[in-house]
Amino acid sequence: MASPQANGSHYDALRARPILPDDIIAQVCQQIFATPLHQYDLSLMRGHNGQWSTELRFRCSLPLVSRSWWKPATRGLYKHIVIRRLQQIPGLARTLRSMEGGINFGALVRKITLYQCVVMFPGWDVEPRPLQTVFRRCVFLEELSFICHPSCEDGLTDRDNDLWWERMGGPGTNPFWVLPKIVFPALQARAPKTTLRKLDLASFDGRDSDPDMWDLPRLRSLTVVAAELPILALQNLGRSLTYVHLSSDTPCTGAGFAQLSRLCPALEHLAFYPSPEAICALYDSAAPLRKLRHLDVWLRGGANAQAWTPSDTACLLERFRSRIAPALESARGLLAATPLPRDLPTICHPSMLTQGADGTRFACVRDVWMVQTAWCVQRLGDWWLDEGMWLGPDPDPDGVVSEGDMSNLGEESESEGWTSDSEADSGSDSDDNQDAEVGGS
Repeated sequence: MASPQANGSHYDALRARPILPDDIIAQVCQQIFATPLHQYDLSLMRGHNGQWSTELRFRCSLPLVSRSWWKPATRGLYKHIVIRRLQQIPGLARTLRSMEGGINFGALVRKITLYQCVVMFPGWDVEPRPLQTVFRRCVFLEELSFICHPSCEDGLTDRDNDLWWERMGGPGTNPFWVLPKIVFPALQARAPKTTLRKLDLASFDGRDSDPDMWDLPRLRSLTVVAAELPILALQNLGRSLTYVHLSSDTPCTGAGFAQLSRLCPALEHLAFYPSPEAICALYDSAAPLRKLRHLDVWLRGGANAQAWTPSDTACLLERFRSRIAPALESARGLLAATPLPRDLPTICHPSMLTQGADGTRFACVRDVWMVQTAWCVQRLGDWWLDEGMWLGPDPDPDGVVSEGDMSNLGEESESEGWTSDSEADSGSDSDDNQDAEVGGS
């Protein structure tokens, strides 16, 4: 056992350690939380050893470093909230109602991602009040992304609502009506002060939705699942939109495309899955898209993706400039033989291209490396490697999967959820505390 003198000298040494100034700590936290979350695969199937879970545990540990780290790290953590489990919602609502340490947590939130969690099975009820509280407290929310679970069918119609009501036994188990019945009314209660600027409804077909749902006057970016132009939404939102992405697994039909210049006069960036009918409809527009600067076209078929060349881009660019978009600066193919993130056009925005000797940029998107050039965006493995780049440990040369690798294949426990700030302040190292879905960036 150490002597009292030794213990005293140890504590004296700890007290004598230099303390970082608050402005330096703030800069360190700012740099840490500036790392974009789009580089991580958020799927629960990645398990506890997935890159996102590892990064999340690191970020959640920062407020516990010391008292001087708590505020700047907490501000970074709550900038972007990712909800992957239903059990997180009530705990998050309690946290946002609190004023722990004099911080208004709701005012820190700028982005919320609902990732595959709002899908209900018998007994999995979502109480409306906690979810309403979340969106009412986030008074400066700028971005909202809703990614539905694969087992959920898309839809927002009354017929869909009635079917789910009958099948699941009540409105609390209907994933489709979470947005129009709970989320949007909470956001619009602050209108015209709503700060929402980016909306990703890539898991919903909003053609038959209520017009009041689209009363978001400051929205600038809209992503929707649609094979035709969402006239109803654009009649309410179009004049303020600078980015429109029509995400679909089938080519756009061209319906409504001739009205695009009238509905979206400020449009600067358009992304869609083209068809000859859609291109012809754009050419037939009554007025040109005078502010359109960037055009992205999805090429989901393997043959189409392999046949796309820089000359195709140059031809598309020239035709659009001469017929419909005189200010067009870039036209690209998004090559996707397999499904890719729907926010790929903005993650690999044309303005981010590094003008180097070869004119290429590399970006990690959902644990997959992508290569961006002036004429396309595609998987790195499809560009020049035989296989894509694996971000995890090198596989065993004998083909034997280690125990550590196997643990990465398991699904995270559904018992884990949001933890209150009192639990976080206690310094608990449990997985429940470490997996709070606040990530910053």
